[in-house]
Amino acid sequence: MALNAMAEVEERLNHAKTMKRHLTSIKERSQRELEALEVVQRVEEAKISLAQLRTLINSGGQASRQASAQIQELEAYITQYSKQAERAIIMPATPDFS
Repeated sequence: MALNAMAEVEERLNHAKTMKRHLTSIKERSQRELEALEVVQRVEEAKISLAQLRTLINSGGQASRQASAQIQELEAYITQYSKQAERAIIMPATPDFS
């Protein structure tokens, strides 16, 4: 009887450990996805700023050095963080439920 109870407790403990690993994996994947979405949002905001700056320059004619520098910064930011978001989205999840 005591051995049966111990076996049942051990089985429940193993199940709890497996569930913990599973939930930890889900949490980590969700955090990575949230971070990727935040990066995508910042990239989209940068694209909007870039488009507004280009529209302003195109309507006014000549671009100032400051505006040109800002365009270059925004383009570099968009390139860098677009790649970062892509890597975060594509990153394979490797859950271990054993």
